Amino acid sequence: MFNIGMGELFLIVLLALVVVGPERLPGIMRQIGKYAYQLRAIVNELTDQFAEELRPLQEIQQLAEDVNPVKQMKKVAMSVAEPLPEAKKADQPELVAPEAAAPPAEKAASDAAAATTPEPASTPDTEL
Repeated sequence: MFNIGMGELFLIVLLALVVVGPERLPGIMRQIGKYAYQLRAIVNELTDQFAEELRPLQEIQQLAEDVNPVKQMKKVAMSVAEPLPEAKKADQPELVAPEAAAPPAEKAASDAAAATTPEPASTPDTEL
């Protein structure tokens, strides 16, 4: 709640012990605990009352958003704009892997040149 660590709390208790004295410190700590509990109860009650008072306003705001013609038109447009999953599959061409696609012109030319170049003839074995 107050973002106080253990070291800071220990320092506060030590200071209170020095200022107030060991005899009165337990009674004062009880009083502080009672006040903190009462304060927390009051805050919770106020929060609940504000939430209860704001509930009708939130309902009116929600109704206004639901009846808003611009938002309704957007919902209708978005539902019409999205094609069905079957239609998406039928409209899209199948993707072909790059390796399966036709080779580039340069590769085709080098393949054609290699096919027309004769391989060196092997030396015939001469029989004597």
